[in-house]
Amino acid sequence: MRHEELYREFGVRGDATHAFKQLLNDMERGGELVRVKDGRYGVPRTLDLVTGKLQVHERGFGFVITAKGEEDIYIHRESMGCAMHGDTVAVRMLPPQRPRGRRGGDERREGEIAQIIERANATVVGTLQKVGKFLCVQPDNPRLLHEIYVAPSAMKGARAGQKVIVRLTEWARPNANPEGEVISILGDAGEPETDLISIIHEYSLHSAFPPAVLKEAEAGERRMGEDALRGREDLRRALTFTIDPVDARDFDDAVSLTREGPNWVLGVHIADVSHFVRPHTALDDEARARATSVYFPTRVLPMLPEALSNGVCSLRENEDRLTQSAFLTIAPDGRVIGSRFPETVIRSRKRFIYERVGALLRGEAFPEGDAEREILPVLKEMERLALILRANRFKRGALNLDMPETVIEFDARGRVSAVRREEFDNAHILIEEFMIAANETVGAHITARRAPAIWRVHDVPDDEKLYDYLELIKPFGHSIQSIHDKRAIQSFLSRVKCRPESYALQLAFLRSMKLAVYSTKNTGHYGLGSSTYLYFTSPIRRYPDLITHRLVRALREKKPLPVMDDLENLAFHCSETEQKAEEAERECIGLRKLQYLKRHMDEGSVDTLEGVITAIRDMGISVYINDYLLHGFVHISTLTDDFYKVAKNRSQMTGVRTHRRFRVGDMVTVQVARVNLQKRDVEFVIAGSEPRTEAPARRPERQPRKPQATRRGRGRRRRR
Repeated sequence: MRHEELYREFGVRGDATHAFKQLLNDMERGGELVRVKDGRYGVPRTLDLVTGKLQVHERGFGFVITAKGEEDIYIHRESMGCAMHGDTVAVRMLPPQRPRGRRGGDERREGEIAQIIERANATVVGTLQKVGKFLCVQPDNPRLLHEIYVAPSAMKGARAGQKVIVRLTEWARPNANPEGEVISILGDAGEPETDLISIIHEYSLHSAFPPAVLKEAEAGERRMGEDALRGREDLRRALTFTIDPVDARDFDDAVSLTREGPNWVLGVHIADVSHFVRPHTALDDEARARATSVYFPTRVLPMLPEALSNGVCSLRENEDRLTQSAFLTIAPDGRVIGSRFPETVIRSRKRFIYERVGALLRGEAFPEGDAEREILPVLKEMERLALILRANRFKRGALNLDMPETVIEFDARGRVSAVRREEFDNAHILIEEFMIAANETVGAHITARRAPAIWRVHDVPDDEKLYDYLELIKPFGHSIQSIHDKRAIQSFLSRVKCRPESYALQLAFLRSMKLAVYSTKNTGHYGLGSSTYLYFTSPIRRYPDLITHRLVRALREKKPLPVMDDLENLAFHCSETEQKAEEAERECIGLRKLQYLKRHMDEGSVDTLEGVITAIRDMGISVYINDYLLHGFVHISTLTDDFYKVAKNRSQMTGVRTHRRFRVGDMVTVQVARVNLQKRDVEFVIAGSEPRTEAPARRPERQPRKPQATRRGRGRRRRR
């Protein structure tokens, strides 16, 4: 039925037609209705259509993820139509296909895009380029496969080589390029600040705060008076302190530890953000929309304005701060045997960084000043307790997925001066175990009272992905006795811990698991082996933690529980924004690493790098550089000493004449040959080979014309 037919059918007249049309639009966006070519509406099932969100791979194909959690629908690149990555689409199902290599002969669900229900990319960030006589924008996101044609009249003063934001104006035929107009010029491509602004726009992240929000945040400072301290447990004389990274922008958790007979009393003291951010205010609405802070190497996009996040809510050294505390009474064997959750006020005695605490615990440094001398015995006792808690977690089935992190250092001009890895030591373990214990204990407290909450859940991995992981580790000479036995998995992860391929295999294992998300249904946390896990410890930077604080306060004061409209939608929104923030952070860090390598390459100061071979491909070798936590590729055309054949199981590549072998798991010494900042990848050559200055010959790309589409995804490797 068309609009007018539906109006007659449901007796809609006059002013009600606008509201009814809006309802139809909402149902269409939600996939409950779909509009076919002649403008009629239909129910997807009756039209043999399925709705969902399109996820495009860089190589050109894609998958539609349905809202009902069914198996993803494969979309061939020729079946995309005019759909783009992230669009909500309606799919017409095709006869099932049996892909090569699919385990057990299962048939894959396949479809073609029948309709675009909602565009995800009204604007696109990219680099303006001149190709022949034409101008086009090459999107920064490699999943957006088509260059966007820009007519000279739509340039708005932009020139080739600049980063721009382009608004899509027309794309009606899949065999033609989309068209657009420049709406904003971000700066010259390749400049660090321009690239960061591009990433912020690409992921639609919030940067500036509205004036009303800033005004409310500044008024929050006035809530730190004596009235705010009334009724709170005064811990200002207690020995509390913070431990954070050296470049931490905010400090939302402090710890303390005392003895009560044979038991420990662990105090985890969290900034009382809920005192300053009240429900249904402009400040709360903005925090809810952002849902998380986003951390880039040189900049943070905070969930809360700086007056709060770096001011009255930040647990600064020797300043009075309002907190919500979790006191855990812990038996000598590590069992939590009691807990309480008072409102408190603390005065942090010392701001520690991880490196300093690690050096003190290892005996590589001596305490300086009265505060450190007083705190050192407590630190050693905390280390002992943390290791007991950690051992208990692993006994119950938690997995050790601690990974080193990249630390990027900058010079006075803002250029990357060093890239190094920061290892996870006992200083990190101490804080991690205490935060996990606090989150679990608060979760148990809420569970016992049957209160609603936003849980942090992590589902069991799919069998197929686990079996694929078993195949991946075989060429390295590894195996897992039982992929369904978490202790067997943990034993494997422990065995490879000191191996060169450790990080690459841990990363691959993480990717084989499902994402941890927020949910109103507590289904447990697979990775932590926990049945009562939620977030309590970071309300400055995560909105679900703020919700938990409000809930704990309501339970403490025996007041009605907070009424949260559509809590399930809020959990979904927080999951989506978190994933988007993490993708943006990864892209920025990856780009900074590549800029560092390219600058050194341009200056002729590239050193040799040690890497481990992680995969053998038809076109070359994938290499992982442990020092930089970076993937790269050695193209087969650079192996000029012989003709190399790839083994059927892709475990090795062997020279026909020299019998020289490159095997998965081998260490190799490489040099940087080419860095492509646009495609976000790096190519290496084996040390001793002559580095290429140009990419290997490829099929020429067609020039972007209005009647002809070009696909950026063909033949491209996965983004690193």
